[in-house]
Amino acid sequence: MQKVKKTEIAYIKGVGPKRAEAFAKLGLKYSTDLISVYPRMHLVNTTIGSLRNYHDQNVIIRGRIIDKRMPFKPNHPTRIKISDETGYIESLMWGNTFYREKQFKIGDEYIFWGKVVYNAYERNVKFDMRDHKKLEAGDDEMMKYPLIPVYILSEELRKTWIKPLTLTKIIFNALKISSEGINEVLNEPVRIANDLLDHRQAVLRMHYPSSIEDIELTRQTLAFEELFYLQLVMALKRRSIETAEKGIHFEKVGGNFEKLFNEHLGFELTGAQKRVIKEIVSDMRSGKPMNRLLQGDVGSGKTIVAVFCFLVAAENGYQSAFMCPTEILAEQHFKTLKNYFDKLGLNAVLLTGGQKKKQREEVLESIRTGRAQVIVGTHALIQSSVEFRSLGFAVIDEQHKFGVMQRAKLLAKGSNPDVLVMTATPIPRTLSLTVYGDL
Repeated sequence: MQKVKKTEIAYIKGVGPKRAEAFAKLGLKYSTDLISVYPRMHLVNTTIGSLRNYHDQNVIIRGRIIDKRMPFKPNHPTRIKISDETGYIESLMWGNTFYREKQFKIGDEYIFWGKVVYNAYERNVKFDMRDHKKLEAGDDEMMKYPLIPVYILSEELRKTWIKPLTLTKIIFNALKISSEGINEVLNEPVRIANDLLDHRQAVLRMHYPSSIEDIELTRQTLAFEELFYLQLVMALKRRSIETAEKGIHFEKVGGNFEKLFNEHLGFELTGAQKRVIKEIVSDMRSGKPMNRLLQGDVGSGKTIVAVFCFLVAAENGYQSAFMCPTEILAEQHFKTLKNYFDKLGLNAVLLTGGQKKKQREEVLESIRTGRAQVIVGTHALIQSSVEFRSLGFAVIDEQHKFGVMQRAKLLAKGSNPDVLVMTATPIPRTLSLTVYGDL
């Protein structure tokens, strides 16, 4: 494996100490870091004579300033005439007139980024300037590519007078320094089976593709690599959890499970509910810590799934906790659960912050002694005064309304209890937990 050449950003041409500080605030310290900053768009590298072919598109041209007309009024634009071997075009430059007069000199060569606009009244093409950069040593090498990248420019970089084309040149210099050391990340059989480019080629062509179609091919390669390693990390993390942490082995399903299903349910479970219950019970009997997300619309029957899980925990001598975000929701769930558990001879209790002292003390005592087999409550469940005798199963309803530490406090009251979180509206954070293997 070839060693990647790393150069501090400060020593890349066009950066320096002050700009390096701005890059460091973005987490970019070395030339190798800049390689992974991918373009937000690509500009067609064309000539003045071909501009009419790119109506309403952003393009990049290289040209020499052959004329400059300063405005009569300070708030009016400067007119510059740009020429190359295929023709010439005029463009307006807004900004400080005094500065513009010193900036643009006849005969200087520049790289210009602009939008091609057709003027129907004058029946000609206009070049609406977006950015410009004076031609420097090494720009010829960059401008030989048909598509030129433009990158997202943060406010930190703008403060150091880095403009879009300046950043393009800086990243081009970083590629020249470190691209030879880019190592392969996938083996050849995987690449061939999925029609992927090798990693170095994909990275370089993402910055400087040979065609528009080339961009999609490189994007697919880099996306595959990212997802491949994400899946690999997830698999390793799950294996680590399963092997390093010992969970609870719920051996028995019990008669109450069958009795509720056959005698007291009063309705037929859906196919999805049966499948989910089967999967959760299988996890509970595995002896490995369970951490599951149950997503379903309001009224789809998530609570009854939890009820069957509570019965399995109780049959094996463990308590269950059902944490809800509000007292109203907790009371609603408690009434539903108590209706089933009274028929089966199980003891369910309700714990909320609004209970009177005597009632609360009675509930806490039943939790401590283990008489309470299912405890429904709000954030009151995670208070230090709540001591479970043997918490083995925890359900968190509306998971997105609880913080990470609140969830951890509840789980800390047991010894690696199995966890089921339920929601009808999973937020991005909840979904990311499933992606990264935490659910």
